[in-house]
Amino acid sequence: MNITVPDIVPLFQPDQTGLCGQTVVAMAAGISIDEAVVAVGVSSIMDEGGTYATDLIRGLRKLGVKVGVTCTYPRRPSRRKLRILPKRAILSIADGTRWGHWVLYWDGFVYDPGIGWPIPIRVYETSIVERAYSRCYDRPQDAAKQVIAYWNEVIPILEKE
Repeated sequence: MNITVPDIVPLFQPDQTGLCGQTVVAMAAGISIDEAVVAVGVSSIMDEGGTYATDLIRGLRKLGVKVGVTCTYPRRPSRRKLRILPKRAILSIADGTRWGHWVLYWDGFVYDPGIGWPIPIRVYETSIVERAYSRCYDRPQDAAKQVIAYWNEVIPILEKE
């Protein structure tokens, strides 16, 4: 079986930064992370705390990338898995804490700027979202605590101008 990987250049977000959103914009637009930081208008200097969907949309539009209407997936357990996706999108992962993460979804593959290579969506969802980003606590007194990661926002990418 042959798997065709799209023409996206995988990028790693710089270590110890909150530049996942800017890195995903860079991959989607085919530019450098530095150019994406300028377009998005948010850097990781002075602990700015990451990006919002509005920041990424602004950056994509400045770079000539057309986006569709952003939607948020419901947090109910039965609806956590993505059911219908656009062909290409920027997706956020959240866990109900202050943590969040942006990834690029392109033609069936997820490009996570913390991983560095494309992973099929079904593998990414079950291996990374449900296992790596979700977590339980080891201390006996915290045994009942757990953090469940889930898909949150979807920014459809329609085309590059």
